[in-house]
Amino acid sequence: EKEIEQQKKLVKKADENAVGIIVDNTEAETAGPWRKSTNRPNRIGDYYLATDKGKSGYSITWKAKVPKPGIYELRVSFGGGPGLATSAPYTIRGVDGETKLTIDQTVRPTIRGLWYPIGQYRFDTHAEVNLTEKGANGYVIADAIQLVHLGDIDQEAKSPTPAINIKKMESDLKK
Repeated sequence: EKEIEQQKKLVKKADENAVGIIVDNTEAETAGPWRKSTNRPNRIGDYYLATDKGKSGYSITWKAKVPKPGIYELRVSFGGGPGLATSAPYTIRGVDGETKLTIDQTVRPTIRGLWYPIGQYRFDTHAEVNLTEKGANGYVIADAIQLVHLGDIDQEAKSPTPAINIKKMESDLKK
């Protein structure tokens, strides 16, 4: 129990010390019948949003005010794992116009078990990222985005990485 509490404190501390800007789904503009879910433990905030089979019209737009103009690494959080879309359509709007990407949400996030980098983009004062289910071949998850200025990536590497195995520890404790 002490170990679990320690891990939770580490996760909270890491979240507070995270570099860049994080915009959670609770701060984004949404449309459609998104469902709140907590099934996947590696998420930002209390819950993430998920699509349902046979429904359509889903859209979410994260907007962020960037502290300084420049090139930012854009990361998305979606949990990863089987059953998710291998072609989730993202649109990024920055200084150089609009970029459309399809991201495989079945892959595991590579940064701290939470974030998956989807490229570097130039932003002036604002960044906008949109996700829909149109053309996706599976469930789509919308959790959060993170923008990290390229100058801050080294600083992030020095901060402690928390263990994301709290759910497993809790399950072992129950057994």
